[in-house]
Amino acid sequence: GIEEGKLKDLVEKHPVFYEDMSSMDVLFFKKLFVTMGIDPDEVSARMIDHEHDGVDSAAVYVGLTHLHNPLVMSLLDRGWSLFSLDEVSALGHGSSVEGIQMAFPWAHPFVLPRSFHDGKPVKPVLTVAIRDVLVSRSDFDAQTAYHVVRALMENRASLIRENGIYNLLPVELDRGNLSFPFQKGALYYLDRDQPSVWVRYANTMWPILSVIALVVGGLASFRNHLRRARTQRIGTYYSDLIRIRSKTIYGTGDTAQEDLLDELLRIRNRAFDALHKKKLNADESFSIFLELYQEISEEIRQRLKKG
Repeated sequence: GIEEGKLKDLVEKHPVFYEDMSSMDVLFFKKLFVTMGIDPDEVSARMIDHEHDGVDSAAVYVGLTHLHNPLVMSLLDRGWSLFSLDEVSALGHGSSVEGIQMAFPWAHPFVLPRSFHDGKPVKPVLTVAIRDVLVSRSDFDAQTAYHVVRALMENRASLIRENGIYNLLPVELDRGNLSFPFQKGALYYLDRDQPSVWVRYANTMWPILSVIALVVGGLASFRNHLRRARTQRIGTYYSDLIRIRSKTIYGTGDTAQEDLLDELLRIRNRAFDALHKKKLNADESFSIFLELYQEISEEIRQRLKKG
């Protein structure tokens, strides 16, 4: 265990080991080394297996780990020391940890308190921390996610009694420090005490909603006016057909009947022209008009055959 000296001297002059980390974790540390002026190629590092074989041949442990990692506890029991990235008193005054946070926004300064494990460390240790995050698939049921977050938050005190590490479980979550979106169910829980959007923006939205209501009402009134106007127009064509039928009954001679047939055809053509110009609706009333037209047309043709 080496306690004194700069981090650059520590990792470049002594054998380093990583414990069971993903390639992404290793990449993080390489970027971290570069940020702190350390050449990763100058670091003699290797990964150890799950049984921790090879720890005795190393002098420096580097890892992303929780506070109660059994390997870390074992190393402390064997005389190893925790390395502080800067003086704790420098926190808030441009410490190196704050420089790391500028490069890695999801990492934040963290102070390991003195004597948190059997009297060690003997002094507070300033390091960086990355919070554990519960991650779900995007299609994970929002209601289930809500109940998971609720169970964690509402049982926080019980969890702390089981393991003090849960004292780090935040009551309020800083949404700006995450590089990915919250699950909908988690948002439902976080916003549970917030007033609804209707309440929050009632004063702003009320005039807008009033205008929308007036516009919608006006459009509905205009549409009803058009419907009534079209209904009145088809009534005019009904009247013309009935007039032709009356003339058919009292008309005399083939010439008079043929004239009525021509007039009937003109009425039909005017009706189709009005339909094309959307002055009439292609609805049941227009179908009745066509049936009546056909019926009167047949009556005139029958009279012509008898004549």
